[in-house]
Parts: sequence; structure tokens; C-alpha cells
Amino acid sequence: MCTVTTLGTTVTGAVDPLEPVTDPCRSLGMWHHADGARGGLGGVDSLTVDPHP
Repeated sequence: MCTVTTLGTTVTGAVDPLEPVTDPCRSLGMWHHADGARGGLGGVDSLTVDPHP
């Protein structure tokens, strides 16, 4: 089981709050993946980055 958050969408730059998602994932042993179209920060188990100018 995993949870996916967004760290900067391509069009709007929307960012999901990481801490409220990461903390339960850690305590339950779940994988936390983040999609960072405009870049991203650490604190997740995996990260996809697709930089745009």
C-alpha cells in the first residue's frame, strides 16, 4: 500500500502538505511517494521530478 502526494504541479504549482501524510505513513509502514513536477523536497520514500522552465 502507498500514498502519493504532489510537490508542485506543472500548471498551478499546487503542493500537498507533507507532514500530515508522512507521519501516518511512517507509523503504519506505508510507502510515501511524491510527484514533484516543479521540484521537490526530501522526507518521502520516493520522488518523481519533471523540471519545467
